[in-house]
Amino acid sequence: MELKNSRGLFFAQTREPQISYWANPKMLKLVEGSRRTIPSEFLNWNPCAPDSRSNCPQLHSTMEMLVNLSNPKWRDRASNIYAGRIYSNEDVAEAQTNLRGGMIAISNEYSSAITAYAAMYGRFVSAIDFAAGITQEQSRLLWTGLHDHFNKSIEDFKRGGIISLKGNDLMVFPDDEARSSFESAIFMAEFWTVAHEFSHHIVRDVSTRRDREVVTILRDLTKASSVGAEIRAMSSDQRDEINADLLATLLVSGYFNDTRDPIGVPGSISGAALSLITIAHFRDEWTCDPEDSHPGCLDRIRILLTLICEYYGSESAYPGDSERSHIVVRRVAGLLITFALWVHGSIGMDSKSINNSIATLSVIFEFMENED
Repeated sequence: MELKNSRGLFFAQTREPQISYWANPKMLKLVEGSRRTIPSEFLNWNPCAPDSRSNCPQLHSTMEMLVNLSNPKWRDRASNIYAGRIYSNEDVAEAQTNLRGGMIAISNEYSSAITAYAAMYGRFVSAIDFAAGITQEQSRLLWTGLHDHFNKSIEDFKRGGIISLKGNDLMVFPDDEARSSFESAIFMAEFWTVAHEFSHHIVRDVSTRRDREVVTILRDLTKASSVGAEIRAMSSDQRDEINADLLATLLVSGYFNDTRDPIGVPGSISGAALSLITIAHFRDEWTCDPEDSHPGCLDRIRILLTLICEYYGSESAYPGDSERSHIVVRRVAGLLITFALWVHGSIGMDSKSINNSIATLSVIFEFMENED
């Protein structure tokens, strides 16, 4: 692949204007009349510069990070992928290729949807602590009301987009720390999403010629897993998605980098879970039929978190934080899958059910880790 051909493929397939995403008239209309301003370096970004990897400077930086996080053997291919943001009424993130180029597209609708789910995740985590100090009946009312409010907010979003959430208390943050956590969650979810599509290019799922070395790495990582037989029983298309989930998570966590930071593991699984929950709830893709190209998102989350916990479950999720260093990765995994089950509505709307789910799943992940 060559970067200029990948860039040409992106603009040919998406029909986006060859200007910065932020200078697009649709974006300018969105911010018109608001208090926000778009930085000049965003407006003046040149998506067609020889070394540009995106029509958005933020996404350009994401692509540079992914190239640097890749196995050195893959970097020639990785450095020639072009990723861009598109204006679309569909929440899409996809990878395409031709003979000499590869592109990734992520829609504004998808990025906006992630915003709503990141906000809800923050509320969910805060509610766990708050509910510890109230009665069981108050707890039931809290969790039921929060769930109903979230579902209504998403329905409003589907009709009116991100602008419909203006003034919604989901978007009100009690302090700077809460806002920072919210922004970090959005970044990790979008970073993981781009890494997932990037991984399809690395494995060459969207090509006629697979990279046998990458396929072997992924097969070796899953063959002895407790979910290995389940993965092997899937269709080829569904297995490709599981492999892209795993490879994306390993990339984001720094698995292929000699200086892997342990904090990358909880960050990567948080981004993965939040991205998959967004897809599952927003599109109603929690489960699947055998002939579907993608596994159901509940299965994808469970399989991915199981695989990661088999390798990293006992690592500290916050190695540099003395107050939270006792919290291990499998505990974070238990929290994430409980959030998925709560959004899905398949666990009780009370603190006892939620806390039992987190504890039980953490123990299950510990068992899987020890079995491995």
